[in-house]
Amino acid sequence: YITTDDSNSAIFSSADTANTDNFFEIMRLGNLAANNPRSLRITVEISNSRDDIRSSGEISINEWHHIAVCSDGNQYILYIDVQLQSLSIIVGSNSGNWISDVQGKDNAFLGKLTRTSDSSFFSGRINSFLMFNRTLELKEILNLFKQGI
Repeated sequence: YITTDDSNSAIFSSADTANTDNFFEIMRLGNLAANNPRSLRITVEISNSRDDIRSSGEISINEWHHIAVCSDGNQYILYIDVQLQSLSIIVGSNSGNWISDVQGKDNAFLGKLTRTSDSSFFSGRINSFLMFNRTLELKEILNLFKQGI
């Protein structure tokens, strides 16, 4: 669960601090963002090849939202408040590249992106964060939603 203001805010990231070319980031976009403002963005860059995916649903400010980002290895699957989101490809493709695909990664953070320096600080609150080594089924996501985690 997250709540945020109207700024671009990194929710989770993992990167290679030696350069800016290899990173994974889940970000809530602010109102002024082009292409789907107040949406969720998944960005993966691996050796100058970038995928930038945006959710169709809006993440309104100052309200709690349950976010579930999944990858089956071939595509991203995104739920906001247990509602499956259609995804827009802004750059690249919906490859499903995941954190483990990022070369040289040496960090993982909640609330910021750290490549060669810190950026995209989260402005809001994160109530809970879970990471699984498999794709969750919708009934599992619904169960987590009902439990408030």
